[in-house]
Formats: sequence, C-alpha cells, structure tokens
Amino acid sequence: MKLEILHRIRWLKQLLLKPDISVAGGYHLGNAGDILMGRSVQQLLQKKFNRKGQLQTIYNLDKWPKAKKVILGGGAIAYSRPINLLMECYPDPKNVMILGVDFNERYYEDKVIDYLRKIPIIITRSDANNNYLAKILGRNDILSLPDLGFAWHNEDFQSNRTRQKELRLVVNLMPIYMEKIKDTYRPIEQYRNERPDLYVNIEEIFNNYLLWAEGIINNYREAGYNITAVAFTPADEELMLGLPFIRNSEVLPYESNMGNYLNILLNADTLLCTRFHATLVGLRSFSKIIPFAYAYKNEELLMSAGISLDKVLTPSKLLSLSDNYNNPISFEPTTIIQLEKRAYNSYCSIIESFL
Repeated sequence: MKLEILHRIRWLKQLLLKPDISVAGGYHLGNAGDILMGRSVQQLLQKKFNRKGQLQTIYNLDKWPKAKKVILGGGAIAYSRPINLLMECYPDPKNVMILGVDFNERYYEDKVIDYLRKIPIIITRSDANNNYLAKILGRNDILSLPDLGFAWHNEDFQSNRTRQKELRLVVNLMPIYMEKIKDTYRPIEQYRNERPDLYVNIEEIFNNYLLWAEGIINNYREAGYNITAVAFTPADEELMLGLPFIRNSEVLPYESNMGNYLNILLNADTLLCTRFHATLVGLRSFSKIIPFAYAYKNEELLMSAGISLDKVLTPSKLLSLSDNYNNPISFEPTTIIQLEKRAYNSYCSIIESFL
C-alpha cells in the first residue's frame, strides 16, 4: 500500500513537468496491463533514443502538460471521446503517433475519420483491427504488430527465463463479465449488447470459471506447489482475496507497476492466467501456462503463439466443462522469440521515424 501511495505522489509530480514526449493511454493506475504497455514505450524511448516519455492518461489528456509530440501507447483506447480530446490537445495530427491501439467502435464521426487519416503512423495489434481501420479510413499503410508487451523488459526476459523454475503456480483470476455490488457479483450490463451470446449464460459461465480454477489450484497445492495470486487490477485482488480456495495462499497486493513482480512471473513453473497481459507474460517467461481466453484478443494472442484454440478454454466451453483444459499448454519458444524480435525491432524503427 505504501509503495502504491509513492507511485501516486510521483504521478502527481509529473503533472507539474512539461514533457518532451507524451505517452498517452489508459494509464489510470487501475490496470497493470495498460501501464505495462506505456512502460514499454518509455523503455524504448529511453534505451534506444535517450528520450524521456511521460505517461499521461488519455481520458483527461487536457489536464496534463502539453508535449511537442504524443504517442498513443497501446490498448483499447481509441473510442470517440478520447480521440476527440486528443484532437483538442493536439490539433496537428502530424505530431501524433498511434502504437498498438484497438479501434472498437462501429461508428466514428467524419471529423474523427479526417483526423485519423492525417496521422502519419498508425499501428494496430491485430490483423482484424487493421483491416477494419484500413476500410473506414481508406488507407493501405496501416500495420498490425505484436502487442507492445512483447517489447517490455526485453533484457530481463532474455537473461532469466531459461533458468530453473520454482515449484510455484502463479494465479491470475478476474471477475469475468461481472462487477461487485455490495457483497455480490452481478453481470456487467455492457455485455448484454457486446456479447449477447455470453450474456444469456453469464452467471453460469462465471461460476464454472471459478470451479475450474479451484480444481486446478487444489491439484497443484496437493502436488506440493506454492500458490501465489497476482492481480492485474484492484478488482482481481478483491475477487481472489474473497475466494476460499485462494484465501490461505499468498495473494500479492495490487501493484500498478508489474515490473515489481517480474521475478515471480519469470521464475514460476506454471501460470494460471486470465488477463491478456498475464497470458502474454506467461508466454514470454517460457513457463507452462493454463490460460482462460475470456476475450477475442486473448484468442488472437494465443493463436499468434502457434497455440490451437482446440486446447484453450473459452467462455462457451465453460457451459460443458471437461478436464481437457486443466493441463498446461505447450508452445514453441522460437515462435515467442520471433514475436519479440518483430515487436522490438519494428517499434524501434517506427519510433525513430516519428522522432
């Protein structure tokens, strides 16, 4: 808790400093995966170009000191309201670069379309999103690259992940499609329209997800493994602290800078992971992984690593749960190395051209 307060104090101090480069994204200290993407951009700027990028929250970008240039650093942030705010703060699109961002809205205003057409560099993190954006903008120069997380702490991953692993199961669970209201979890209303196929059985899916995780954790505990729960959001921590089958294990307090838990993530024998970036870190650590692909982006990530979805538990499969998804999934490390190289080299080259 004290460490998190110090992070917040440093965050407030940054408000008083005029940055050279703004790295804008969903950096609100409430999601370590979002912060991880921003840190990736910061590390690339510092190590390759000796430039300092300041993390700024895109949802209140007008409250932050304006920089000469702004990089949108990853994630599902390209909604109309943030883009409109970006247009107000940086009216000249030549000073804007978009890296690894998802565009998920079905409709964008004409003024937003016109602005996006003039941004010199736009990178998405999936071919599907690339095709969608290329179609609505009428551009053929938009690229898709591996998630920015593949460029995060490159040297640490490369030097540490091949050493002997600890007999430890790292667990990341989240309240999938649910939110806590008082003492109970209820479906999040947005999924009624966003994923109607799931919404009709959303509570059953959530309950079966917890039963699935409980069975795996109990099996690993009986096999002599240490159990460590790692939260990527405060909601993850709250959920896991309240689960009887985790309560007696080590539950690490939520930490927005996941770099502070990097050694634990790198050295664990197996990761039971739900969040997108928990899964990505598991892949990069060369540990065994037992993933739950709660979102399409998780499915795409696993497929990019050469993993067949036949082996992966997805929401619809939770309605007829079997033991087929309790075992760790194997993958080819060279595929991960190739994703890392492509991400690191491409993002460095693109950032250099923007600077």
